[in-house]
Amino acid sequence: MGKSKIKEPFTACGIDCNVLKSDYNRISTTDKFQSPVSLDASKTQPPVLSVLQVYKYLSKIKQATCGPDDLPYWIFKENSHILEEPIQYIFNLSLLTSKLPESWKLSIITPIAKVNDPASPNDYHPVEITNILASKNWLLTCL
Repeated sequence: MGKSKIKEPFTACGIDCNVLKSDYNRISTTDKFQSPVSLDASKTQPPVLSVLQVYKYLSKIKQATCGPDDLPYWIFKENSHILEEPIQYIFNLSLLTSKLPESWKLSIITPIAKVNDPASPNDYHPVEITNILASKNWLLTCL
């Protein structure tokens, strides 16, 4: 996952936000992770998204909560005819370089209680809110 920020101050049932953050970091990391191998561009061509594909994606964005960039979904939806080309460039550059923009790696983590009277970090589960364009399904939606 990307970097997370918890809006300060947060205390629930006497549990400090830093305790929750540490617990979420513990459950969200693994020693078994291996970075993906970069593809040799001379042997593999990444997909290239057309302006029309990006326009269709933007114009069909569903209502969602603002992420760390504070940009509401409707900005993209209502201005898809203006934003299609710059966003097409960003999407295609991301596909070509196998890298995401740094701001897409940020998220807001909101702790949601799993039980009526939470008493420990295990009684919460994290809900991650990312920037609208950082949605993990943008490529699948465009293709």
